[in-house]
Amino acid sequence: MATIDLAQTPIKMANEVIRGYGAIHQSIEITNPDARHYIAVGLTNPIDVHIKGSAGYFCGGLSDGPNILVDKNVSWGVGDNMQSGSITVNGNAGAIAGLALRGGDIIIHGNMGSRSGQVMKQGTLFCAGSSSFMTGYMMYGGRIIILGDSGEKIGENMAGGEIFVGGEIQSLGSDAMLTEATNKDLESIHAFLSKYGFSFSGTFKKIVCEGKDLTYGTPEPRTKPIAFPEFSGPQSAYWNAKVQEDIRIKSKIGRYRVRGFGAARPIPHFNDIAFKKDIDPSKIAPDVTGKINLRTCIGDRHGGRALDLSMPVMIAPMSFGALSPGVKQALGIASSMSNISENTGEGGMYSVERAEARQLIAQCLSGRLGWNIHDMKRSDGIELYISQGAKPGLGGQLMAAKLTPEIAAMRGIPEGMDLRSPSRHPDVLGGDDLIMKIREFREAVGWRLPISLKLGGGRTRDDVKIAYKDNLDFVELDGLQGGTGAASNEVLEYVGIPTISAIMEAMDGLAEIDATGQLPIVLMGGIQNGVDAAKALALGATAVGLGTPMLVASGCIGCMQCSTGSCPLGLTSQDAKLTKRFDVKKGALKMHQYLESIRWQLAAITDALGYDNVNQLNRDDLVALTPEAAALTRLPYDPDYRRNHKYASVASPSDKKETGLANYPKHSFELIRTMGNATPDNIEIQPRILSESLAPRKNPYPEGRPAHLDDFVFLSAALTRLVIDPYREACSTETCITRSIGIGPKKEDQPSIDLENPFFVTGFNDAPARVQSALAQILSRSGCAYIGRCPLIQTGGKTAAYPWLQLLKPGEAPNAVADGIIYELDDAFTPVSPDRVRPEQLLGLSVSSSAVQKTLPFALENSFDLILLDQTAGIGRPWVELSSPIDLTVMRDAVHGLRAMNMEEEIALVNFGGLRSGTDVAKALAYNCLGSVFSLAVGIALGGKIKGNRLVFVDDLNEKDLIDAGLHWIKGTAQEAAIIARCTGKTNVHNLEPEDMRAITTAAATALDIPLASGPEKREAF
Repeated sequence: MATIDLAQTPIKMANEVIRGYGAIHQSIEITNPDARHYIAVGLTNPIDVHIKGSAGYFCGGLSDGPNILVDKNVSWGVGDNMQSGSITVNGNAGAIAGLALRGGDIIIHGNMGSRSGQVMKQGTLFCAGSSSFMTGYMMYGGRIIILGDSGEKIGENMAGGEIFVGGEIQSLGSDAMLTEATNKDLESIHAFLSKYGFSFSGTFKKIVCEGKDLTYGTPEPRTKPIAFPEFSGPQSAYWNAKVQEDIRIKSKIGRYRVRGFGAARPIPHFNDIAFKKDIDPSKIAPDVTGKINLRTCIGDRHGGRALDLSMPVMIAPMSFGALSPGVKQALGIASSMSNISENTGEGGMYSVERAEARQLIAQCLSGRLGWNIHDMKRSDGIELYISQGAKPGLGGQLMAAKLTPEIAAMRGIPEGMDLRSPSRHPDVLGGDDLIMKIREFREAVGWRLPISLKLGGGRTRDDVKIAYKDNLDFVELDGLQGGTGAASNEVLEYVGIPTISAIMEAMDGLAEIDATGQLPIVLMGGIQNGVDAAKALALGATAVGLGTPMLVASGCIGCMQCSTGSCPLGLTSQDAKLTKRFDVKKGALKMHQYLESIRWQLAAITDALGYDNVNQLNRDDLVALTPEAAALTRLPYDPDYRRNHKYASVASPSDKKETGLANYPKHSFELIRTMGNATPDNIEIQPRILSESLAPRKNPYPEGRPAHLDDFVFLSAALTRLVIDPYREACSTETCITRSIGIGPKKEDQPSIDLENPFFVTGFNDAPARVQSALAQILSRSGCAYIGRCPLIQTGGKTAAYPWLQLLKPGEAPNAVADGIIYELDDAFTPVSPDRVRPEQLLGLSVSSSAVQKTLPFALENSFDLILLDQTAGIGRPWVELSSPIDLTVMRDAVHGLRAMNMEEEIALVNFGGLRSGTDVAKALAYNCLGSVFSLAVGIALGGKIKGNRLVFVDDLNEKDLIDAGLHWIKGTAQEAAIIARCTGKTNVHNLEPEDMRAITTAAATALDIPLASGPEKREAF
C-alpha cells in the first residue's frame, strides 16, 4: 500500500499521485489529512483509499469505483456525484452528504448534516445516527436509510427514490408521504446493514413522493403566436389581444404561462447602435476573411488548455432534451466544420454530439442532471450554470412531453414529470462556496480544462467581480433577449437586463476592481449576425455565443411551441414522427454556412474600420441611434445617422403576418435563413447580407411615447444575492393593510385588513348579478378584498364574506358595515371628514397625481390608514382603464413626498390603473405599495368582452364556471408575483424594493425615478 502524507504534499499534487496509483490499481493510505478539502476527487479506479483522520469538502467527490475509508469526520458534500464504489465515514458527515449521488454506497457511522441526499439519483446513503433537516431534498432516485431520527421536512419535494427512518420523523416535506415498507424493502435493508456490519431491531418508516407536484396539472392550451405589432410598439393598444389571451389562459390553467423562445416585446439592442464609419459592403474584398485575424483563444487564465476558436464565436448551451437528437448532432457537425466550440447545455453529454464536435463544453446545472466525471474528462471545457438570460433566477425546465425514457435515464430522473431543475446549486450559496466548487472541478480534471460560468444579466456589475475573484477562466454572459426551451412567460419578459446593458455592467464592474481585460466575457442573448457580433466585441466582449439563430438557420419558423414538444420541424421535439423531419446533414450544412456568413461579416467590418485583427474593434467605432441606447451604453447619440440609412424592417400594427417576437421579426428570420443558404464562396450575396444587417431598425421607443409598466425589469439573484428556489420554496403573499408598516407588531387598536394576496378588485357594481355573486365567492375563497360604492350582489341566498372598502365621494354617508372607507377626491384636493363610523374601519383617500402632494400631509395629520393612488382618470368611472392613459407618476410623487417627510412607512399605499398581471403587482409592491387594485383584468378573466370603452359579459358562463375562472386567475396571478419575488432572492412579495428594478427606457426611468439597466450611474451598494 502506498502512503501519501498531506503534511508534506499539496492536495493538487496529492490528487494527481492518487490518480496515478489508481491507474495501476495500487491501494493508498493518506496520513495527516487534517480535514483538507478535495481528497480523492475525480478518482475512477476500483482501489482502496484509507484516510487516517478527517476530510474536508467533497471527499471522494466526482468519483467512480474507489472504496474510501475515513477514520473520523467529513465536511460538506462527501461522495458528491459518486457513480460507484463506497465511502465509509467512521464519524459524522457535514451538510449535503451524498449530494447528487449516482450509484454506490455512502456509509456514515455518526450523524449527517442538512440536505443530505439532495438531488441524488441512485445508490444508497446510509446514516447510523440522526440526520438534520431536509434530508432527501429534491431527490430523484436511490435510497436513504437513517437508523436514528430525521430532522424536519424530510423528503422535501422529492420526485423519486425512497427514504427509510428507524427513529422519529420530525416532519415531512412538501409532496412527501408515509407508506408501508414492503418485505422486499426490509430484506434489502437488512442485507445492506449486514454487509457493512450494522444491525437494527426497530421498525422502519418509509417515505416516498406523493406525486402531487410532479407536473403542472392542467395543460396550457395551444395557441398561435400573436403578431408582435399587435401587442408591442407605440401603436399597440394597452389592453391588446396578447394581454387578453394571457388573462384568459391563466383563468383556465390556474398558473403562470410557460413558453419557449425569448422576450417577445422590443428591448434596446445592438440594432439601436451603428458604426461611426460608413461601411460600403460593395467595396469589401471577396477574400477579406484571409486578410483579418479572427482566431480567438479563451480559457487559459489559470493554466487550463484554452479553447482555440477560428473566430470569436461559440455555440450557446442548448440541451439534448430541449433539442432533438438530430439537432444536437448537427450542431456538433457545424461547430467542427467552422472550427468553433459547441456546448452540451444542461442534462448531460450526448455521445453522438461529442463524437461530432471538435471542441465541446460540458455544462453543469444545479440538479447535476447527467453530470459525471467521465463526461467531464471527455469535454474540452466545463461550464457551471448559475443562470441564463431568458430565466435568470430559475433553473432549467423540461416538460413531461419531452422527457423520453432515454433522456430521463441520461439525466438520472423519473419519467413523466415536468422537470423544474433547482434554481441554485446545492453547494454554492455564495461567492465563497463558488471558489470551493470551482476548485473541486479543477482537481477532478487535473487542472487541464478551462472552467467558466454561465450568468444571466442582472446584478452583473458585482456578479462579474465575484467571478473574477473566484478564479473563473471566462464568463458566458446572457442578456434578456436570450432564448430557452421553456420558462415562465413573466420571467422571460421581465427578469434580467438587456444584452447591451449586461456587457456594459460587466465592463464597468471589472474596471472598478482594476481588472479590465483580465476576465474574458462571452456575450450572448439576441445576437443574430456578424454585425451584432462586431458591436458586442467593440463594447468589450471577447467572443459571442449563438443559440436561437443556429436553429433559425436550420429551419425554425418561430412557432413558439418549443416547450410543448410539438415543434413541426422536429427541432425542439422528441416525438419520432416529428424529429425524422429534420435532416441532420442538410441542417448541419445550413448551420455551418450561417456561421461562415458571420465570419465574412466580422472580417468585412474589421477591414472596413481599418483594422487587421478583430480584437482591435472598440467603443470609439460605435454611435447610438436612440436615446435609450445612448443612455445604456454611454455611446454618443447621433440620430442623424438614421436619415442616411434605410430601415431594416417596418412593421405596422395591422401586419398579422409578423412573428410573435419583436426581437425576431420576419426580416430577421429571412436574413438568417439567407445566411444559412449562402455558400461561403458566394461573393455576390454576402455583401447584400451585410448591407441588410447594417441597416438600423425603427426606434421602438419614439419621442413622446409615455412610460409603460412594461419598461421595467427586475434584477435577478445570482452570485451577489442568494438565489431562492422559485419553483418550490414558499413565497408569502400574505398582506396586512394598515396605517404603519414599520418594524414590530401593529397596535391592537389599529385598524387593519388581513388578506391572503395583495389584491383588491373594483368596478363591478354595475356588472350582472351572477357575475357579482361569483366575484363575491372568488374574493372570499382567495383572501382578496373589494372596493366599490356598495357590496357585491349575492344571488341564491349566498353570504360569502370578504373585506369591503366603500368608495365614496366627499359628503356622501359612509356605511357602518364597510371594513373601510375610501373617499374619491377630485383632481383638486378637498379636505374630507376623517371620522369613522366604527373605530376598526380603515380610512383612506383616492388621489390622482395632481392632488397627491396636498393629500399626503392631510392624510398623515388626520391618521388616515391608506392612500389609493389612482393612475387613471377616476377609479369611480365604469371600466375607466379602457379609456384612460395610465399615469405612473402618481406612485413616484407619493413615495417621494412621504420620503421627504421621513414618513415612508406610516401610511399604506395601494395603486389602481393598468394592472394586468402578478408582475405588474410585483412592480407596484417593489415601489412601496402594499397592494394593487384590479378591475378590467378580472372582468376579462370572468369572460368579459371589450366593446369600445365598455366591458360586456356574455351569458355562456354559469356561476360555477365564473368562480373557477376567477380562482384560477387569482392563483396564477399570485404565482406570477411570487416567482418574480423569488427570482430577486426574496421569500415575501412585500420584501421587494425599488432597488430590485431597473428601467429600459428613459421615459420610464423619469416617470418612477428608477435607474436605467446600465449607464453612467454607478451602483453604490446592494
